[in-house]
Amino acid sequence: MTTFNKSTFSEVSRAILVSVFVVCAFFSIQAERVEGEVVPFITRINFPGLKAKLDANKDKVIILDFWMSDCPNCRKAAPFMNRMYSKYKRRGLLIIGLSVDKDLEAARKLMSAAGTSYPTFLADNTIMNMYGVRLVPYHIYIGRKGRIKKRETGFYEDKRSEIEKEIVELLGESD
Repeated sequence: MTTFNKSTFSEVSRAILVSVFVVCAFFSIQAERVEGEVVPFITRINFPGLKAKLDANKDKVIILDFWMSDCPNCRKAAPFMNRMYSKYKRRGLLIIGLSVDKDLEAARKLMSAAGTSYPTFLADNTIMNMYGVRLVPYHIYIGRKGRIKKRETGFYEDKRSEIEKEIVELLGESD
């Protein structure tokens, strides 16, 4: 029979903590994005997590792109938003996709079909309530200093040039 004294318990605790740290570090390294690679779908994000991402990217123009996989206009907007991201990311555009889907697999299918390369998360109800999301697609444009510049609902073919113009104007502003 093995007896544990304080020293043995400390060593076991330390070994467990080191193991947990190594596993966490491994997964965080695996989650790092390689330029040009399609961003993997990351499951849930809560408001503090989204706020941390926004704070970390205040020098960028950010579009929060709320969508749902069974929304016809969202399915039309997704490839367009991806093209905008690809075209303007080097100038400082960051699009953060926020799916309001409950079905993770349906959301993944839309991302795959659209070739989405910007980070996308499942938004919880807190995020939707904080930003007043009632309908999708819903876009929030945030300037380089973190101020909301515009909110809009819907996506139509004739809005493409208007959205791109808005992006270019925001990229040119110092806020």
